[in-house]
Amino acid sequence: MASAYKETAPATSLFTGADGNLPYMHLPEATLTFSRPLGSSELGWLHTVTDDAVVQACAALRLRHPLLVSKVAFHTTAPPSVVYASPLTRAHALREATAQIEFHTFHDQDATTEALRDRWLSPTPEDALDMRNGTCSLYWARDVDPRSGKYILGFMMPHFITDGRRRLNLVRCMLDLLPGRAQRELAAHFAGEVPVVEIPPALDSLLPDMGNTEPAELAKAKTAFDELVQYRSKPTSGLVPDGVISEDNLHPRVVRQTWSAEETKYILKACKAHSVTITHLANVASAFACLQRPGAAQVNGFSSGEDAYYFELCQALDINAKLPQVSRNGETETAVRIVTYPVLLSVPCTAAVESAGTIAIWDAARQFKERHDAYVNSPYFWHFTRFYRAIAVENYMTQRAGKTFMPYMSSMGDLKGILPTRYSVEASHAGVNEAGSHSAEIRVLDSIAAEKVDPQVASFLLYTFDDRLNLQFKWNAGRTSDNLINGWFGRVVEIILQAAGDEGPM
Repeated sequence: MASAYKETAPATSLFTGADGNLPYMHLPEATLTFSRPLGSSELGWLHTVTDDAVVQACAALRLRHPLLVSKVAFHTTAPPSVVYASPLTRAHALREATAQIEFHTFHDQDATTEALRDRWLSPTPEDALDMRNGTCSLYWARDVDPRSGKYILGFMMPHFITDGRRRLNLVRCMLDLLPGRAQRELAAHFAGEVPVVEIPPALDSLLPDMGNTEPAELAKAKTAFDELVQYRSKPTSGLVPDGVISEDNLHPRVVRQTWSAEETKYILKACKAHSVTITHLANVASAFACLQRPGAAQVNGFSSGEDAYYFELCQALDINAKLPQVSRNGETETAVRIVTYPVLLSVPCTAAVESAGTIAIWDAARQFKERHDAYVNSPYFWHFTRFYRAIAVENYMTQRAGKTFMPYMSSMGDLKGILPTRYSVEASHAGVNEAGSHSAEIRVLDSIAAEKVDPQVASFLLYTFDDRLNLQFKWNAGRTSDNLINGWFGRVVEIILQAAGDEGPM
């Protein structure tokens, strides 16, 4: 035993000296640890966001977008109404902004972000907003180490207050205010130098009135609409619910695919080569993933003798281009500006065969684009939005009944214009280098969305952020099994990459 101990003894020399004592034990701590103050130029690079700055930014943001401060008032003899009380003093604005923010600290940024997403996505009522008290909650978390410069910003609000793109607009505004602009905006507002922003109007009040359409013109609009939705008379394919919705059966799930910047370039290049968008390709990929699941044709009620499979893909459309609306201070208004519309897709049975390659995928994507353009660019578009309301209710009831369905798709495009990744800090809050440019900035590392949608509804979210394409899918595991969805979603990702790779090596 003694010789064995001697053989292992040299390993201890990593921790002890030749005399068996700890190295440097004779040295005091002060001789091992050194410090000096940061220079002014160095300090400029280390911009920390204080809680006071967050409160001021939130207070200024509330003045820009009154819907964030609104409450829903319920009446016994009239429909509910949105109420906004503009603060009278700066102190009042800061006090109410503080009450709206949930402050936290974290050790692990990624783990805390995922926990927040799951918490806000959960159907439990603990985190639900009480509309009588407010329509928005703001979450701000900072690293326990203030020198790390890591933060988490989150907004939670009901979908009837704002849609996806304008939610991101709020994030942009908040980040734009954080580096020091909030103080100036608050001072200008309470000095009476800028007008008070009013609550933006509801979408319904902005839609053109089609009630006075001549009968002959209305008949033409209905004929055009019926042509676009003619495949609705066919049995449709899609995902197959295998659960039963109940109060005890709500299990939200989210799966997310983020492609690298290089992969995103290839996917975009392939779409441009075929004159379609990534949105068109992603929709078609979700349909083909249903077909290429083993046994899908039998499950969905089709036989091999059928001519085609049919899909009804419901899209969300931002109509801001058709109805531009800004507030009195020039900001894009925080309000719902989304309508939904259907795209009916016909896919030949032969396209479901693996040997069909990517030709059928691109053919279907072009068909999707043509039918999308025919709907959105039709002179009868506003008529279509009203015709579709009855169909939308029918689709919702179909999903509740447990029939096959296709997920809703919300595509927000490239977020560069609406949510930049970098925000310069003003000179008064950071060092300025010799050239006079800003030497500090706030950078956005990632953007994550989670929605508490009706448990009957499954939905896609497609967007490009920081040159990376993101595809996020949300569903209720109490209605459709995790194995089915994970396999199907994996096929969606595979089909997109397969189609892009057909244009060249990735």
